[in-house]
Amino acid sequence: MMDRKGCLICLVILATNSSDIFSADHTNEESLQQECAAFNARDLYTKIINKTVSAKLVTNDFSIKNVSFGFNTSYTISKKKLGYYPLVDIKKYSEQFNIDALRFPGGTVANYFDWNSMSLEYEWNAFKPKYSVKKLYKKHIALSKGKEIQANITSFFSAINEFSLRPFIVLNLYTQNLNDTISAIDKIKVIYNKKIYWELGNELGYYDYSFNLNGKHWDVELYAHYSTVIAKHIKDNYPEDEVGIVAGDIILEKSLFDFQEIKSHISHKEHWNKRVSEVKNVDAVIYHPYLRTFNKDKWRYTDIYNRLGENCVDFLNYMWLLAASDLYPKIYKNISESHFSGKKEWLTELGIISHNNNSQSLLGLPGIRTLLLINYYISWLKTSDNVEAILYHILGKGKGQSVTNKLNGAMNENGAALSIVNDFLVQADSVKKLIFEDSDILNGVARLKNHSFKSLNGIMIRSKNDKSIILVINLSTTTEYSISGLKGMYSKKLYQLQTKTFKEVKEEDKSNKITVVPPMSIFYAQV
Repeated sequence: MMDRKGCLICLVILATNSSDIFSADHTNEESLQQECAAFNARDLYTKIINKTVSAKLVTNDFSIKNVSFGFNTSYTISKKKLGYYPLVDIKKYSEQFNIDALRFPGGTVANYFDWNSMSLEYEWNAFKPKYSVKKLYKKHIALSKGKEIQANITSFFSAINEFSLRPFIVLNLYTQNLNDTISAIDKIKVIYNKKIYWELGNELGYYDYSFNLNGKHWDVELYAHYSTVIAKHIKDNYPEDEVGIVAGDIILEKSLFDFQEIKSHISHKEHWNKRVSEVKNVDAVIYHPYLRTFNKDKWRYTDIYNRLGENCVDFLNYMWLLAASDLYPKIYKNISESHFSGKKEWLTELGIISHNNNSQSLLGLPGIRTLLLINYYISWLKTSDNVEAILYHILGKGKGQSVTNKLNGAMNENGAALSIVNDFLVQADSVKKLIFEDSDILNGVARLKNHSFKSLNGIMIRSKNDKSIILVINLSTTTEYSISGLKGMYSKKLYQLQTKTFKEVKEEDKSNKITVVPPMSIFYAQV
């Protein structure tokens, strides 16, 4: 029996590729019960199915050599000095996660950031800031003994220069005066005269921002006006810079239920996207395609919960996230094609928001978060060839979406995922889709129950030195795969990754040689 804290997810290193055979449908009730039991099992390797499959490459590939892979910084780099970005810390993160881009100020805080004072110093009663911003503000005041904490933008750009990173700067169109915002742009360009990627606000197309702000109503016309003026100023004065505009959120598609009261969000999103697509001097559209889990109180209102029971909530979340990972990139691609044709796509916030806010044990099993994040990156790169940035939220220590353990600074499961994908993708030249036609067909649950996807998901990455690597994930809870043509596969226990550097992780461990790809595993190979 394998202990629940042991290797439920393995990193599998293999040595070549390919060939064909089976097909299956795991959508019926009996299969779901079996898959839930396998997901919850202490010993994952009992009563599993073995299949042999082949890999098929889609002929056309697309370039990713100009895609940025990085993080949101917000105020989390330095624990003791919020808003300061010491080179030693950036160097550590840069080496550990092989990043090539940073975003400032990352997250919701950008919409409440005063670029004149470089701090959060608004009168809170003048508008309705989000709870996360209030909490951050109180933390600032407590740490600074009542004084405002100024962000050190010079230290941020010093790190950008030192490690040749791409800067994504989020402007405040929500609470800052328009002229002050333009003045801030000019001041920043004095500090840093190289290319900057400017974001016209943070999530301002989301429905929650459509309420009163200092006595006026925030709407798309106001946003379009501000964006037009700012984008023109940037392009007139700094033509080498790029400008990204905020799209509306797909809030209905992210919900377990088809609530009547959020139908208005659909018309809001469509109206928003149509209007902002008309703004000139814009290079990219900005999406924040978060994945989200739900607690049992939400699941109990679904039919599938009533049939499978409380013990299957983690499994239901797992199947929901797999379906969402496959579906969301396609939804955003349709938005781009309908409203933002020809524009690049910036995913300047991406991650998994879990109901228990625990990065160490998402869905109750170690390693699940790592598998899901890598799978999501693969799905995006397979779906859209217009992506120019994927920036994980957030760089720092702690629970939830952080990348390192708060106590000892070691990589957590988020960090393990991002160290793997960034190592491949930062050095990549192009990506080719990899399809396993004979792998099992899985289905989502709840309102995604009719969305089907393959249990093997993968891409072939061609590096800048013309070497090819395949990166594949087995998402099934019950099926192990033999991939015809493979001559050697080597596994690593995922929980070991969190105490090692990625260079150590990449070393092949000959003692862990295996012949099949286990359920819920990640594997890669040079080919």
